[in-house]
Amino acid sequence: MKLLKILFLIILFFPEREIVFGK
Repeated sequence: MKLLKILFLIILFFPEREIVFGK
């Protein structure tokens, strides 16, 4: 699953993903 790998990289590059998720 390349998409899963890309998503993992995005999470690493964007640790502020919590804001995007609306934590």
